[in-house]
Amino acid sequence: MSKTEKYSSRENLSRTKAPDLTEVTSFIGSEIGDPYSSLAEMAPRTAKHVVTVSWSWSPAHSRISEYRIATDRNRRTWNLYEFSSNPDGGKRLCSRVATGGPYNKITAERAAYELIKAAWQGEIKQWEFDPNGVMVDLSGLLNQQDINQIVCDIDWVNCSSWLQEQSEVSLHELKSHFPALLDETLIDTLEEIKSCLQDLGLPQDFLELCKYYDLKPSNLISLIYSIARDAATLREQKSYKSTEQISNFRSQIDLLVSELSTEVGRGGGMTIPSLKKRVTGYLERYIGEHGKLPAGIHKVHVFFGPEFDFDALRQKYTL
Repeated sequence: MSKTEKYSSRENLSRTKAPDLTEVTSFIGSEIGDPYSSLAEMAPRTAKHVVTVSWSWSPAHSRISEYRIATDRNRRTWNLYEFSSNPDGGKRLCSRVATGGPYNKITAERAAYELIKAAWQGEIKQWEFDPNGVMVDLSGLLNQQDINQIVCDIDWVNCSSWLQEQSEVSLHELKSHFPALLDETLIDTLEEIKSCLQDLGLPQDFLELCKYYDLKPSNLISLIYSIARDAATLREQKSYKSTEQISNFRSQIDLLVSELSTEVGRGGGMTIPSLKKRVTGYLERYIGEHGKLPAGIHKVHVFFGPEFDFDALRQKYTL
């Protein structure tokens, strides 16, 4: 089944309403989430069956996981437990793999959906885990369509590193602005947003950014415009400063490269810039970024080396 088919299979919980669980924790990779750990917990007898799923990625490798959900004793949070078979035989293994809250007014189905997604996202971060191809062996609170949708939600987030920076609340808000499947142009736009925010030193979270720019209600188009405007202004200022710094060091640059070879290299259908040109370019880039002459050994060109000792060169000209 294609991702598009999985999305259109039914109207689902994840894209039709705001998130209910505001605090979700995955225990994958921790001792609590390790069924062999002394801190692993058995699910209470009152835990409800969520779903039993299986994967098979080769004739000799498969996995069966049964998920159950229960509240804590004080009914403040929902806890998701995973049962798995013990390869050494004997009692089945169990551990708490995710917790979310608050409990109040949140259905077990909704909580199970969010907690399984959190647990699988935790597995993706910890090791090479791919939930695609999972099959439901026994439905409970969730069925095959729900599991398909969870996989699509995870794929949707993982297609962009900027989306991976979002809180659950921001992700649900963003899903109302984007189509179910993102094309390459949209993904490139999201990556550019992340790059601009890094340059600006701003948080990556969508709702935090809307608050920073005083966008009420949240508006993705207005946010993108604001980020692009500020990033363009910053880059223009950096470019001006870089040009000014290079100009201030022009005489030192010209002196340092004055005796370097101007011979252009050729071979294998390639033309290699002269050493003088390579060192000049490196000095301009370095000074433009750092505002000073380099010291020590640097590789002046990614492809055409060699490493260059600027201490020796500066000593030669007493700079």
